[in-house]
Amino acid sequence: MSQRLITLLGIALIAILNLSQPANSAEFPEKPIRMVIGFPPGGGNDIVGRLVAQRLSVELGQQVIVDNRPGAAGDIGAEIVSKSSPDGYTILLIPNTSVISVAMTKRPLKYDIMKDFIPIGLISVAPMVAVVPIQSEITSFRQLISIAKANPGKINHGTAGLGTLAYLSGEWLKSISQIDIVPIPYKGTGPALTGLLSGETQFMFTPLSGVDSFIKEKRLRLLANMGSKRIPTYQEVPTIMESGVPGFDVSLWYGLLAPAGTPPSIMFKYESALKIILADSNVIKELDARGAPAVYGTSSEFGKLMSNDLVRWREINKTVKVTMD
Repeated sequence: MSQRLITLLGIALIAILNLSQPANSAEFPEKPIRMVIGFPPGGGNDIVGRLVAQRLSVELGQQVIVDNRPGAAGDIGAEIVSKSSPDGYTILLIPNTSVISVAMTKRPLKYDIMKDFIPIGLISVAPMVAVVPIQSEITSFRQLISIAKANPGKINHGTAGLGTLAYLSGEWLKSISQIDIVPIPYKGTGPALTGLLSGETQFMFTPLSGVDSFIKEKRLRLLANMGSKRIPTYQEVPTIMESGVPGFDVSLWYGLLAPAGTPPSIMFKYESALKIILADSNVIKELDARGAPAVYGTSSEFGKLMSNDLVRWREINKTVKVTMD
């Protein structure tokens, strides 16, 4: 057999082997990607998700389309992604509200938050704040607590829905401060904000990213930061712990998940793209402007954060006794 014939046979064999292989991550992505957000447009989840989707589109070379699937504190969106094909073309933007909701619920879920997903990475750790309408007579969080104690059941607060971080924070506050405040659930942060501005509710726990512009426009008053440290851009505003509620520390994080079984090479592409995006000075500025500071975390680090939050809020639930059903 001539050397030329051997060479031709070798080329033919390689071609046959390549044709017999399924499409793999080396070709990923070949079509648009869907980013599911389990909350309505207009809130912090949507704001952060759309910014990241836009940047991922650039890094991956395919459009990342946002698909809002609101309902059940993010459960509807999470269930959709958990049952999607693990081919990298459907991912989930998840806030810790969804993880906390899982920790608090007793009803059976159609997915397992730790088994049906693979963490892509952490995007942001964002401040949560307490706000009132600018015309409110309440000017500090300490005053809010005092009024609530003097008027049991007469102070209400709007939430983005049953099981959201705002709702659960209110229940935790009731427990440790021994006050009786009433949660008013809405279908998302946007509607809850509308209710606050229209006077339907008296105060609101919410991500800073969703209300920062209203604070700057003097339509809302910022009473307190819910985290352990003051917000750099609002250094004059105390934390809730500084306002007389020891141990109260709540922040909001955002991250990305893919369905379990997504190939490691595709996960590597996502993780690499996310790392580049969150190191970009323009992205950092944009996220800061939206009240959601960029905090990159690897797949492993993000997975540990999710697991730790599950444990923490299950412990809190032993005292709070929140019923999610």
